Amino acid sequence: MSAKRQESPRLQAGEYVKSRVYPTPEQTITCFILCQSVTSLFLPIFIVRIDERSGNIYILAGEETGILITRDGKWRYEE
Repeated sequence: MSAKRQESPRLQAGEYVKSRVYPTPEQTITCFILCQSVTSLFLPIFIVRIDERSGNIYILAGEETGILITRDGKWRYEE
């Protein structure tokens, strides 16, 4: 007896998955400034993601540069 695998709903053109957590105004400004600074160094940005549990934004740039932006807009490098 095999368990049936539930398929996730497919998105139609123009639809997107709604996140429950949105960035704060402070995070938005900090994220924009950091992304501009990173690309000025000619580093590619691979991921910009908000953690739905903590509300923090994570940016992965270049080979191994990780940046974490907290809800108050403060940021730090992640290892």
